[in-house]
Amino acid sequence: MTLVCLPASAQTEDVGDLQQKVEELSAENAALKQEVAELRATLKRLMTPPASGPGGAPATEISIAGLARRGQPDAPVTIVVFADYQNPQCARYYQEIHPRIDEDFVQPGTVRYVFKNFPDLASHPQAAKAHEAAACAGDQGKYWEMHDLLLSNQPAQASDDLIGYARILELDPDLFRYCLTSGAHAGVIRRDFDEGQKGGVPLTPVFAIGLTEPGAESMKVTRVIAGVQPYAVFEDAIEAVLAAANHDR
Repeated sequence: MTLVCLPASAQTEDVGDLQQKVEELSAENAALKQEVAELRATLKRLMTPPASGPGGAPATEISIAGLARRGQPDAPVTIVVFADYQNPQCARYYQEIHPRIDEDFVQPGTVRYVFKNFPDLASHPQAAKAHEAAACAGDQGKYWEMHDLLLSNQPAQASDDLIGYARILELDPDLFRYCLTSGAHAGVIRRDFDEGQKGGVPLTPVFAIGLTEPGAESMKVTRVIAGVQPYAVFEDAIEAVLAAANHDR
């Protein structure tokens, strides 16, 4: 049997490579643990029963005034999603879960679906302009079309990309460009973000679910879902809200 001895320099390099890989894995593991911890904290904070208002009614309400919405205006259940157009988890939810919610609940008229802007500028510096682009498209009647393009084309959301999406949607290019560069909707984006922070939303997506009266511009939150969960979790939450409403009648 022949033994092959590696030069000391080669052994040192192998040890160095292994050490680097261990450090990289450790860093990834730490990041994953932090994300899980934040999600758990979100669930605990948001699922804590809110303080009661006058007459014992739930005090936690979310304004939906002036926000884009899908579904029938008299839908008994409203879902408000806090989302970031550049967050991969938001795109994952949109691609994997949202189509079933839309087909089973939004289109039949059970759920009204509302979008709240929650751009994480620390991680996604271009996100704010992407949210403004959706609002600017909404000025020309194509909010949801831009919404769908943005979530289907991450991370291509630089200014040139946004202009390109406007062309695809056949928007008036001058109006869209002026709206985007002037920051016409920046205040709305900031308002949504501030409301989410006050409600304890550190990550996206987060879904607030509750009952609304026809034409109401606010929603009382009774269920919260944090992160991308299986479709069954959303289905159970919606049905629980409906069941509670029917029981109270």
